[in-house]
Amino acid sequence: MTQENSAETTKKSNETVCPESSIDSANRRTFIRKAVAMTAAAGIGATLLGKNVLPESSAGSATCIVSCDVQVNDCLVVDNAGQNTGIYSCILGTGHSLSFGGVTCAGCCFPGFTSGEGIASNRFSNCNGNQYGLDFYTRSCKRMSITNCGRVGIGTNTPTSTLEVICTISGNCSTGLAIFGKSRGCGTGVYGCTTSGPGVFGCSSSSCGVHGRSAQGTGVRGSASESGAIPIVAQGAPCQTANLMQFEKSCGSALSVVNKSGWLGIGTTAPKTTLQVNGSLSASVASKSTNYSMTASDFAILASAATGAITITLPNANTAVGMMVLIKKTDSSTNAVKVARAGSDTIEGASSKSLTTRYASLTLISNGTNEWFIQSNAK
Repeated sequence: MTQENSAETTKKSNETVCPESSIDSANRRTFIRKAVAMTAAAGIGATLLGKNVLPESSAGSATCIVSCDVQVNDCLVVDNAGQNTGIYSCILGTGHSLSFGGVTCAGCCFPGFTSGEGIASNRFSNCNGNQYGLDFYTRSCKRMSITNCGRVGIGTNTPTSTLEVICTISGNCSTGLAIFGKSRGCGTGVYGCTTSGPGVFGCSSSSCGVHGRSAQGTGVRGSASESGAIPIVAQGAPCQTANLMQFEKSCGSALSVVNKSGWLGIGTTAPKTTLQVNGSLSASVASKSTNYSMTASDFAILASAATGAITITLPNANTAVGMMVLIKKTDSSTNAVKVARAGSDTIEGASSKSLTTRYASLTLISNGTNEWFIQSNAK
């Protein structure tokens, strides 16, 4: 196409879309002279569809609005001059952003055009944050941001992790769960995995930070891919008053809690001691008929010396302060069950104690350093 033909086509397009002869001063009709300029700049890649010229109270050749569709088969540049500051505006000439549903202009307002949906991209380093990222708006409020390095923030435009969600009261949206995940199959409602920081982090001022629900799988799952990582952390506020963790029935009533002081209540929502169990309690029990050295996972040893004397060696006293163990002789023979110390520990000053009669037992508690004390000694 020659330059003359191109110019002629542009002229005809201009006359078709915005004929100057149709300007009605009484109705203050305006038109976009730049519409055809955009078509010409994009070549055959852009096409204007539709011819609705909208009224504007301050008509002029520099600022005018046309209601039409644009098909672009090449790139579409928004804010070519790089003037956006990360703020969305639907006011013509001030936003430098992408607006959905239309725009307004000084002195006029088109019904339905001010619902406030758009996308902005801050081009400056000293205002509003998220330079060279994308900020998504609804109701003229910033809802979600994608940073230049690919991090996603909902309720924040400065996410410090791959996905950060902050619940806020904005644009008549109420507070609630920061993250809610639901799986209808055997999957996981909320799953986070990281090599260093938290896999999932939820913070809420009123409700739950993270809520996960699954039909058959796991509601919330934390996984550490490195040995030094912590799969799940519950962190309270500086003046925490509510429970740190709470396990509930489907109806919402609590089964057990970890309160603000870290005390664990099982079967109770108000533990009065470090551990309070409102129900039965069980501990490890093992039967032995040969020599055996107890470990930190042992509690009760039922020892039989029916075939010959045996020795049960206690765990190291420094395993844990207040660790308790029980050793009981179960057979009727005269063979002894010897309860021996580990290393240089003592049992109330002795290196060992013997159980020589059936059902004799020792219950001991550790001082956490080098000695065991007898709590009960049943003969």
